[in-house]
Amino acid sequence: PLGPSMGHLDMSVKKAISDDDWQKMLAATPPIPQVNAGYYFLVAENAFLQGDRVAALAFYDKAYAFDPNPYLGGKLVSAELASGRIEEAKVNLKKLVLLYPQKAQLRTLYGQVLAQSGFADEAIIETKRALNLDPQSEDANLQLIALYRAKEQWHEALVAAEHMTK
Repeated sequence: PLGPSMGHLDMSVKKAISDDDWQKMLAATPPIPQVNAGYYFLVAENAFLQGDRVAALAFYDKAYAFDPNPYLGGKLVSAELASGRIEEAKVNLKKLVLLYPQKAQLRTLYGQVLAQSGFADEAIIETKRALNLDPQSEDANLQLIALYRAKEQWHEALVAAEHMTK
């Protein structure tokens, strides 16, 4: 049985159960980290929808700590960006891209953050990597076009736009 903090076992209950039965019960119990991660994720989503970016960030952080995966990592970084923590988001996205190199959405987001930080050339490289993983990604295609337009590389922007419409 779990205490109100979701994760602390009430040891008085263990005393009433044999060691063999206790081990069987623990083996049949779902992993607590994923349960906690799901709970904190839902609370974070609710806070984000209500406009409380600071609370959402704290809860996404807790969810990711319990169950680190690319989806929760992306949500955490998106909350950092929404809270104006661009440098923190850039550092965390770099880590996420290294941990999950095949996730096009993370690479697209990293390219966006690089562009916002003034690293347009690096943003183009990262966005192209995202498109290599997911050529049909509308976000990555539009981002690449916008990056080329911002650098006034009109031919490259046109080629990227043509690629997007194929």
